[in-house]
Amino acid sequence: MADPNVRHMKWWGWGHEDVSFSDVDKPKLWPYLQRELGVEEGFFTLPVSFDEVQLPEAKQNAPFVSALKKALAEEQLSDGKKDRLIHAAGKAFRDLLRLRRGQVDYAPDLVVYPNSVEDVVAVVTAAPEHDAVLLPFGGGTNSAGCLDPHDQAGRFVASLAMCRL
Repeated sequence: MADPNVRHMKWWGWGHEDVSFSDVDKPKLWPYLQRELGVEEGFFTLPVSFDEVQLPEAKQNAPFVSALKKALAEEQLSDGKKDRLIHAAGKAFRDLLRLRRGQVDYAPDLVVYPNSVEDVVAVVTAAPEHDAVLLPFGGGTNSAGCLDPHDQAGRFVASLAMCRL
């Protein structure tokens, strides 16, 4: 179970979960968007609900997880749906379009939240010893598609979340 004090990104868009934007007090916004971008009010759709999103089943790698549990605190590891979904894709347009429709073809099997350089060293050392793939996750830009593992059907994949560093 991940630490509940981690400030999570929205799984379906940019920014943190606790930050939102309202256009209620911006009556000139939609006329501006229509005039400048040709975007009509109501153009944007809400994402599917969190409950509707189906993730691929997580693979298991007990030796790797056991090695991590020896080096890290329990709250630094999560295989929960929310953590896996947040780290399943980045925030590039193609990623957000798929996420908002609930299309999740890949999700990491585990999310690891290192607190220090020593934690990162422990994870990076354990991964090749236990045939696990690591995908670093910073701000989630993913413009180059680096969060999509090439070996999606094979090895255990852990997302190395950098939000605490």
